Amino acid sequence: MKLNQLTKSRLLNTQLKNTLGYLANGGITPIYEDCTHFKPFFLVVARKHYSITRKSYPALNMTELKALLKINQQQYSDVKPLVEIKPNKEIDGFDVTTIVFDQECAALATGSKVLIPETAILSKQSTAEKQLFELTTPQGVLFFSRSGTSTHSAYCKGLIQNIAAYKHSIGLADDIEPTIISQSAYFQFLAEQFNALAIADLAKVSVFNYQHKIKSTQLHALYWGPLISVTLYFAVMAGWQWLSINATKQAIENQADNANQLLSQKQQLDDLNNKVTLLETQVKQNPAVFSDWDIVHSALSTGMLIDKFSSRQGVITLSGESKSANTTIAAIAKLSQVDSAIFKSGVRKYRGSEKFEIEITLHTEVPAGAKANG
Repeated sequence: MKLNQLTKSRLLNTQLKNTLGYLANGGITPIYEDCTHFKPFFLVVARKHYSITRKSYPALNMTELKALLKINQQQYSDVKPLVEIKPNKEIDGFDVTTIVFDQECAALATGSKVLIPETAILSKQSTAEKQLFELTTPQGVLFFSRSGTSTHSAYCKGLIQNIAAYKHSIGLADDIEPTIISQSAYFQFLAEQFNALAIADLAKVSVFNYQHKIKSTQLHALYWGPLISVTLYFAVMAGWQWLSINATKQAIENQADNANQLLSQKQQLDDLNNKVTLLETQVKQNPAVFSDWDIVHSALSTGMLIDKFSSRQGVITLSGESKSANTTIAAIAKLSQVDSAIFKSGVRKYRGSEKFEIEITLHTEVPAGAKANG
């Protein structure tokens, strides 16, 4: 599913327009001109404000590589780098691309939660084997190219004064024609590219701004709306069913002398009872829909500050900090929908608290009658 399928909703489209910004030239600009209450949540970062390094790691398995990268990333206290790992069978290891945001970006992005390099958006779009862009951005003319899975980018400056010089610098053929985007059309082009991202790719090209902790109220807000809507729906349905049953019973009592009509009314009553039974079953099963948030609530109730939350194929990962990592994992492990909860990496002491990452495996089926905590 792509983002533009979600933004068909007028409400979601308005929210996106008000939260998508562009960081360049020492400031942040709304990408959509018709936004009404601009408060950048997603921030596309100009190429000037990040560096890209590529390195190969031969003869390593994934566990060893992640441990090494984790050590390297500890030097970044503000905005964590964006890391892309690709297997390389030729060296029996991996190719790693690392995008590091500069200090100016970290200072300007204090109010934003998600940072997205502009070239990372372009790298996920076309299925063409080769691609070349000449983009007049607010920061300057930017050349971008993609060949297979490799991408390159550079501003028009120094030795690279035009598109021909850029082609020669990276070995592109002269006959490849660029797509040229003017400055007046760039934000519209960038918005279209962002909306065309697959939801799965959005997580791959963005990094969470770790300068801000997630507040418990923000996490609760993710499910308050759906939970209240579902609760009201079931309450109205149950009330309507109750009124229908009572009305049917009254009709049966008033017409007891008519056997044929009584039989008809009894059949209606049985049908309504079946609906009520089905409704009760749905209500009992409903907490399983929110089992992920039940786990989040249990973690928050122990005083955990959550930096990262992810859920995939029955496995939930929480990373963050609390006063006692053991207390947090014990609270999660007690939940009925949890099959196992383990520390994915070691527990690290940090300024009077403990930093850790928990990997939670859910039961393939939530046991009947499981109740969500608080």
